[in-house]
Amino acid sequence: MSLTNKTFAETLQVQVKFKLHAYLGMIVYLIMVQIVGILMSLMGPTGMSSVSSFIDINAEMYTPTVLIFLSNLWAFYVGLLMTRHDQRADIMPFVSTRIMSSIGDVVVLVALAVYAGITAMLSNYVVRIVILLKSNKHMLSDENMFSAPEVFIENLVAFIFFILCFAAVGYFLGMIAQKSKKVLFIIVAVFFSMLFTSFGQEILLGTIKIAQFGLFSFMGVMIILSASCFIVATFLAGNLEVKG
Repeated sequence: MSLTNKTFAETLQVQVKFKLHAYLGMIVYLIMVQIVGILMSLMGPTGMSSVSSFIDINAEMYTPTVLIFLSNLWAFYVGLLMTRHDQRADIMPFVSTRIMSSIGDVVVLVALAVYAGITAMLSNYVVRIVILLKSNKHMLSDENMFSAPEVFIENLVAFIFFILCFAAVGYFLGMIAQKSKKVLFIIVAVFFSMLFTSFGQEILLGTIKIAQFGLFSFMGVMIILSASCFIVATFLAGNLEVKG
C-alpha cells in the first residue's frame, strides 16, 4: 500500500471536475431561462413612429436587457445554491478542506459565468436573426462578430463579468445565511435602506460613472466586487461545520 501526495493544482482540478458534474443540471435551467428571455425580448420592443404626408416610419428597438437580467438571476441562484447546507454536506466527503471546496466553488462559478455570458451573447444574435426574418423589417445597426469583432468582444466580456458579479453576490449572501440569517437580514436591510439615502445614492452613482469610463473601468468595478464577495465567503466557509 502506498500513499501519494497530490499537488494543490491536481487536487483543485479533481474537485472542479466533480463540482462541474454535480451542477451540470444548472445548464438546462440556463437554457430554459434564456429561451424565455428571447421570447420576452421579441414580444416587448420599445418603438417610435413618425408620419408625414409622404413617409410613414415605424422604428422598434430591441435590447438584450431581459436576457442579461434573467441570466443574472440564474447566476445569483447558482451561487446561492452552492452554499446550501445539504449541498455542501453531500459534496464534503469528496473534498479535502472547506477552503479548498470554496476555491473549487469559485472556479466553477467563473466557468459557469463564462458559459452564461457566451450563450447570452449568442441568444442576442438569435433575436436579431428572428427580427430579420420578419417581413418588412430592416436592421439599421448590425454590429456583429464579423463586421465589428472588437465591439462583440467588449460586449461579451462585459456580459461575463456582470453575470459573474451576480454569482459572487449570491455566493456571499448564501454563505452569510449559513452563518447567521439575522446578519443576512441586516445586510439586505442596510443595503436597500442606503438606496433611499443621499449617501447611498452617491456611492451608486459614483460606481456607475466609473463603469461608464470604458470596458476596463467596468471590469475593475466588477472584479473588485466579485473578489470581495468571494474572499469573505471563503473566510466564512472555513468556519462552517458540516454536520451529517
